Amino acid sequence: MNLFQRFIKSITDFKSYKIFKEESMKKSIIYGLVIAIVFGIVANVYPAIVSLNYSEKIEPIIENKVPDFKIKDGKLIIEGDKQEEFEANGITVKFDPKDQWKNNFNNIENGILLYSDGITVRKDNNEVLNKKYSEVYTSEIDSSIIKEVIKYRKPIIIIGYLMMAIGFSIGFFILALIVSLIGILIKNSIGYKCDFKTLYKLSLYCLTLAVVINALGSIMMVKIPYILFVGVGCFYLYKALISIKAQEQKRL
Repeated sequence: MNLFQRFIKSITDFKSYKIFKEESMKKSIIYGLVIAIVFGIVANVYPAIVSLNYSEKIEPIIENKVPDFKIKDGKLIIEGDKQEEFEANGITVKFDPKDQWKNNFNNIENGILLYSDGITVRKDNNEVLNKKYSEVYTSEIDSSIIKEVIKYRKPIIIIGYLMMAIGFSIGFFILALIVSLIGILIKNSIGYKCDFKTLYKLSLYCLTLAVVINALGSIMMVKIPYILFVGVGCFYLYKALISIKAQEQKRL
């Protein structure tokens, strides 16, 4: 069974998990690694393209229209706490140190809002970023640094999303570990005996659909709760163990 066949079978055929159970750990790890890398890249390609396109529009705005400001100790600082607003290339940019525009920003189709302690970015009526400065910047930053950094936006964005893809792969194997631990309770509840190594091998396959859902969510920029991925993995592991138990009992 080649990798593509295993990918399809892991989603559609619980009987195939008997085959997955009997294969080597190395083969299961390689499958998990390939799936995690491929869908980690898929999950980040569209957001990366959107970010690159958006940064092209932002560059002339930052160069010519951004006022002098600082972000220090997680707070936006503009002399006199003045609000600043301008529009360029169809993007509305607001500097709002007093949070007076924050509640009305959802009406903006394409825009960037820098409020007292965070930043919100909207594109095509969707919120694509909402972060506290303290989550993004650990040191003081000012407009001159941003104007310098924006010149190197392409490699920075590409490297950033590649790092996110690597993080996605690491997260996949951690998630498999979590599902395996819950699998101990599942196997005991159905009266099936197997070791933890077997549970982990099966979990790598049980998470295939969860990885696909996560990638689709990233492409559509929809936030999917982590517990859903755990739930999908545990459901597949439960059905897989039931199927394996039935096949082994039938053989006896």
